[in-house]
Amino acid sequence: MGDPTPQQAAFCPACERFIGPETACPYCGTDAQRAGTWRALRTAALGLAVVGLACLYLAGNLPERRVTPIGNITPTMNFATVRVTGKLTRNPYVSRKYGRVDYLSFPIEDRTGEIRVAAYRTVARALDSQDRIPAKGTRVSATGSLRVSDKGRIMLYLQAPEQLEETEPTSSGNDS
Repeated sequence: MGDPTPQQAAFCPACERFIGPETACPYCGTDAQRAGTWRALRTAALGLAVVGLACLYLAGNLPERRVTPIGNITPTMNFATVRVTGKLTRNPYVSRKYGRVDYLSFPIEDRTGEIRVAAYRTVARALDSQDRIPAKGTRVSATGSLRVSDKGRIMLYLQAPEQLEETEPTSSGNDS
């Protein structure tokens, strides 16, 4: 006698009552034979779920994101989260609305290119209140989400104030 079909396996072989996925009939106590394939499939699904959760846990706890050279950023990286480091080439542009910082942006460059970094409302206000708005010549590390416009303009948006770190204070000399 072979494995029962899924329809047959849903009923007790002795009293023929519906027992669903139970392994023993709750009415008469008869052992309901299950197909070995289904049992293996359930075990494999559980194992795959555990492996997937472990991968998610590890991905969330990896060390810092590696630095991406600005010149290597392409339009195909739209919406990617990247980390760049560089020096501010100009003083930041700060827009205020009703006396509060509403927008902040500044260009940074490394040896491979230049990118504009921007922060809106909550993030910009937090950076302002913590006196963490960098000045021209300051070296920073910024982690954020890339946005590529239809004209190919690439910007990096900060999602949290912790994503902007000053790596070196402002230098008094004019070195590039």
